[in-house]
Amino acid sequence: MPNGSRWNAMAHQRLFAAAARASALPVGATIYCLRHSAITKALLAGVPTRLVAASFDTSVQMLERTYSKNIASHGDDLMRRVVLDADTRAAGNVVPLAR
Repeated sequence: MPNGSRWNAMAHQRLFAAAARASALPVGATIYCLRHSAITKALLAGVPTRLVAASFDTSVQMLERTYSKNIASHGDDLMRRVVLDADTRAAGNVVPLAR
């Protein structure tokens, strides 16, 4: 509300629509869309799943069920940061085995 108080049910849609327009959000954006985007962004940034779940009042199980299929393709980049670099071609002393 303009006075800083909590939005009531009557004003919710009108006030959110005005805030969405002012923020240049896509037409049809909802608060739930923003929640989904924020959860996805947090998970992709490497925020611990338990912290994301607590921050968004949900469970780790629900996050895994809902988001794992959407962020799994980003897992390779995350894992590359922590695993051994096995690019042996850079060493210059590796001889390929005959087939």
